[in-house]
Amino acid sequence: MDCGDGRAARRFRALAKPSFRVPADSQRRPFHRHVPRKPLRIEKTAGTTTVIVYLADLPGHAVEIIRAPVPASGSLSLDRAVTVAASALPGGGVVSRHSITYHGQPAEDAVISVLGDPGQIRVVAFGSSAYIFEGFGSTAASFAHDYKVLLDSFRLLHS
Repeated sequence: MDCGDGRAARRFRALAKPSFRVPADSQRRPFHRHVPRKPLRIEKTAGTTTVIVYLADLPGHAVEIIRAPVPASGSLSLDRAVTVAASALPGGGVVSRHSITYHGQPAEDAVISVLGDPGQIRVVAFGSSAYIFEGFGSTAASFAHDYKVLLDSFRLLHS
């Protein structure tokens, strides 16, 4: 996904004030979060699986949340989800990873590289949905603030 500056890894853009609080409705957005501008909502379907992407694309970097269903087995490998999310990006790969707890749930954090530029991914599951948080830019500092705000402001509105 190229966001206009020629390199997919540089598609993710810098913070623009003020942040935009996305209100939630139970069907389309069962959570709320603060992002630096109104995010683009992208719905992708593969077979019977629908994945929702909320992308805030700004000059210098971007942040996004991907919401996907947990497999019918109810089992989600956080480690595998990080690997798949990173490899889905052009030239993407995992540099390092570690397990954490996020909002009381097991989660996996990873530093990634996308065409040589830095990024971060966090994967966590709440109920029947998995959430993948991503931040990318030409430097880690270019997206760090927006990514932190995104993670800190994320709240589920129902279980």
